[in-house]
Amino acid sequence: MRMLHVAAASADWNGRRAVAAILRWEGEDESKTVVRLLEPDDAAPLGYRALVLGLWEARRAGAKIVEVAIDAPDIAAQVEGAEEPPSDVIGPYLQVRALLNAFRQVRIRHVPSSHNQRAAATAALVVRPRLRYADLPLWAAAARTEAA
Repeated sequence: MRMLHVAAASADWNGRRAVAAILRWEGEDESKTVVRLLEPDDAAPLGYRALVLGLWEARRAGAKIVEVAIDAPDIAAQVEGAEEPPSDVIGPYLQVRALLNAFRQVRIRHVPSSHNQRAAATAALVVRPRLRYADLPLWAAAARTEAA
């Protein structure tokens, strides 16, 4: 049975919050990227939301053996049982614990942010506004397209 590798990360910028998961089957070069923009009133910790997204997508992909890399050491320790989760994260913690039952084998591990850059950058792209032609006044957009 092949293992599915999942890198999960989150980004927060000026109140906009997003989570991303990158899934890659063992032995394959291609990956699948999933990004979700969160509702402003979602108070759950971003690390838990990223982990839920990664596990949910792994379940949808039909994985039985999963390794999830997250850049939140406290969440990795809580899910692996090394630490007790704080009372304010019991809901997201229980969501993760329930999703873990969908797999035969799961490993949640902490990786430094520098090793999880692709997932973090993907989430950041969603929350940071980008200047597009559609955002420019009509005369500026026309001038840019003529110059190109």
